[in-house]
Amino acid sequence: MDHAFLWGVIALACGTVMIVYGATMFRVVLAFAGFYIGFGLVSATLGTISGGPSPAIQTIIAIILGAALGGVLYSFASLAVYAAGAILGLVLALFFASLVGIGGSWLLTVLALAGVGAGAFGGRYLGQWLTILSSAIAGPTSASPAWP
Repeated sequence: MDHAFLWGVIALACGTVMIVYGATMFRVVLAFAGFYIGFGLVSATLGTISGGPSPAIQTIIAIILGAALGGVLYSFASLAVYAAGAILGLVLALFFASLVGIGGSWLLTVLALAGVGAGAFGGRYLGQWLTILSSAIAGPTSASPAWP
């Protein structure tokens, strides 16, 4: 199976759940967002290791660790505000980076981490709007095949 095809299917499924259930079932949305983020990070990390495991083993590892991160986000409902803010900050930082044309450099990583930090600690001041905004922005973004 083509790894890019699997990545697209997972992004579409997670994005669809985030769009549909964003405000009503936020814990489930966090679980899907955690799976999506965990799968993406593990896939990207394992893909850069030369002489690493085969693509099938990489996919299995990414699915298991993505599910683990999804379970962690689902379990820690009290941290949901920070997670939602972090998701919102990450998506907004990556959106800004795509507008400016920053890609594939260390500056993109720094900008993404700054977005996560600012969103995690600043998002709690948005109150009830945080859930709506982070779900509304993260869902379509993760479902978009053109923008990971």
